[in-house]
Amino acid sequence: MAKQRLGISLCALSFLILAAPAQADNLNGTAVVLRALDKVTATTKDYTVEVGDKLTYGSLTVNVRHCEKRPPEEIPETYAFLQIDDKKLDGKGRSPKTERVFSGWMMASKPAASALEHGVYDVWVLDCEVPDLNPKLTPHLNSMSKQAFRSYAKVMDVWFCEGAAKLSLPINYYNGL
Repeated sequence: MAKQRLGISLCALSFLILAAPAQADNLNGTAVVLRALDKVTATTKDYTVEVGDKLTYGSLTVNVRHCEKRPPEEIPETYAFLQIDDKKLDGKGRSPKTERVFSGWMMASKPAASALEHGVYDVWVLDCEVPDLNPKLTPHLNSMSKQAFRSYAKVMDVWFCEGAAKLSLPINYYNGL
C-alpha cells in the first residue's frame, strides 16, 4: 500500500514538474507595422517597414532597428526598437538640421508607456511580422479542435503515469485550451 502511494506521489510530483509553464523565446520579426498620425490634418496611415529600413513621414525619419513578438501561447505583446529623427529648418526653409526625437522600445499594447513626443506627428507600433516557422504543421494544428487536444493530453497523462516517467515530454502543453 505504501509503495502504491509512493508511486502515485512520484507520478503526481513528476507531472507537476513537467507541466510547469515554460517560457518560450520571443519571435524575431522581419518587419514592423507602424501607424503614423499627422495631428494637423488628423489623418492616419499604416506602414509596413522592414527591419533595417527607414520610413519617411513628413519631417520624420523612422529607423526600424529590431522587432520581437511573444509566441502565440503567451500573452500577446509586440516590441519594436525605433530611432526617430526630425528634420528642422532654420526658419527660412533652408539648411535642415536633424535631431533625434526618439530612440527606444515601443510596445504595441502600451503605446503611451514609451511614446514619441512631437508637436505634429505621432508614431506607434501595431504589429511585428514574423515568418511562419513551420508552414507544413500550421494547417494541421489549426484543423484540430480544442477537444482533440484535451483528449490527447488526457491520454498522455495516463500513459505517463503508468511507467513512461523516463521521458521528458511537455505532456499537458495544450491543457489550457
